[in-house]
Amino acid sequence: MFLLIMLNLRMRWFSTYLEAVRRLEHAVDLDPRNAEVIGDLEATYFNLRRYKETIAVANRALVLKPRDAMLRTYPVWVGVEADANLAPLRATLNTIEAEGLATADVAPIFFQTALREHDPTRAARALSNIPSEIFIDATDYPVPHAFCEGFLAKLRQDAPAAHAAFMAARAEIDKIVRAQPGNARALSALALLDAELDDKEKAIQEGRTASDMLPPAKDALSGVLQISNLARIFALTGEKDLALEQLGIVSKIPCGPTYGELRLDSYWDALRGDPRFEKIVASLAPKE
Repeated sequence: MFLLIMLNLRMRWFSTYLEAVRRLEHAVDLDPRNAEVIGDLEATYFNLRRYKETIAVANRALVLKPRDAMLRTYPVWVGVEADANLAPLRATLNTIEAEGLATADVAPIFFQTALREHDPTRAARALSNIPSEIFIDATDYPVPHAFCEGFLAKLRQDAPAAHAAFMAARAEIDKIVRAQPGNARALSALALLDAELDDKEKAIQEGRTASDMLPPAKDALSGVLQISNLARIFALTGEKDLALEQLGIVSKIPCGPTYGELRLDSYWDALRGDPRFEKIVASLAPKE
């Protein structure tokens, strides 16, 4: 029954997204210098995994502000999500850094890229530029600075430091969950932290609850991301079959994981080599 519901939602989402594309394309034609509309069109193309169109529109936005560091990173960042090739993005980041434009706005991209490159030196340098307050990353859950410190410690293979950092991050997120019991995104972040802390039962319970609180039928963007987060939690806690079941769902619908994400992010390391995972990854691979 669940799979049938997801199939119906998939058909409805694609229809809705295609209608949004038509409307946004028309709006951009009418007002080609409207950065907000251009950004909405970029995001819509990206959620549909139409990466060539995303990059083309991103380059149009860059023409309007050619010195904007974030706009300069976006086309090549999309390229990484499309084909998992980090080289063009790294070249762009190096240029931005050499020009003295590596500000707090782009620091999370520097940090994520360094993690994907398994480069702790670059990751530490990027982390020093990330503000201490909570920010929101692309996976749609709150990320305290300590959460990133935990990722860096894991990259350095420093288990005690990673545990301490994740515990500190957990304390910050727990405050949000207690103050906002209906906040599914915060609960999902708490679940990911508990998974990192090897509290399997609590992590899975929290992850399932967060996904139930914000299903795709309620929010076609965040709801899908909640399922992706649940897949991460299952992968981190050793529940490979459950992780692959969730990935099998979200890999077929808008807003699901990208080829670059599955190829490069450490969340999926436990699934690598499993034929079922490799099949999902191959289904998202560049078609040309």
